[in-house]
Amino acid sequence: MNAQDLYYDIEELKQKIDCILKAQNTSIRQENGWISKEEAMALLDCSERTLQNLRDCGALPYTRPFGGSKFLYKIGDINNLLESKYTGKVNK
Repeated sequence: MNAQDLYYDIEELKQKIDCILKAQNTSIRQENGWISKEEAMALLDCSERTLQNLRDCGALPYTRPFGGSKFLYKIGDINNLLESKYTGKVNK
């Protein structure tokens, strides 16, 4: 690994940390609060493609204000999705 690779890895890590911090800040918001695509990806720990699949199959409701390209998600809907996948089992 050369210095340039290390620099890019650090920059990528900074971006991920920023997303996680933003997602933690959203947990303070009300259940009906709206969050961005990046915040939803951080909360679900998923890729943009997985988030799109969740939208496409109807598993995660969303809105596109004014028909724009920005997707918004309700925190409550994300929590409902997570709860629906909860098994209650402890993996060893």
